[in-house]
Amino acid sequence: WGTFAACAPIFLWLNNIVGGNTLLTLCCIAGGSCFGDNIGMISDVTVLSCNADSTVFAYKDRKIETPLWGRHQIGNLICCLCAVDVLNEKGYSISEYATKKAISHLQMPARTEKVHSHPIVILDGGHNENAAYALKNSIETYLKDKKVTLVTAFMKDKDYRTSLKIIAPLCSKLILTVSDT
Repeated sequence: WGTFAACAPIFLWLNNIVGGNTLLTLCCIAGGSCFGDNIGMISDVTVLSCNADSTVFAYKDRKIETPLWGRHQIGNLICCLCAVDVLNEKGYSISEYATKKAISHLQMPARTEKVHSHPIVILDGGHNENAAYALKNSIETYLKDKKVTLVTAFMKDKDYRTSLKIIAPLCSKLILTVSDT
């Protein structure tokens, strides 16, 4: 459910464009969540730049800039671009300008979200192995020359050991806290 929650802003945007057709919108988002972490399988993608402020990538004949971090986010955005293409083919009129503007202003709270610049502070609510690998990739990509302090707490039912084995080696400091749940 994490991917679906993270895609809520995209879902609402697409749902508005298709006149409230929830089934069509859900199919678009569900398709993205199936390949979002696997953009290496998509040959039409080139990451042009990534830094603490944005990610720029090329997909087909488009150059896309987003404030979102992570290769997994690029995969989700590609799903949206594909959905826009299909919707345009079906007679909807979604301009390239509107698409790029929406993507450039996208926010996904607590999904590798940069909330402060000096020092850089990232919030990430990931709580499973896939989320830990996505965060690891983001740290290696965007913060490779930075000292990273991890402040974390896990709910009792989550596999914190696996997540920490993945992320801890990248951190210069760990602060482990207790969650009441």
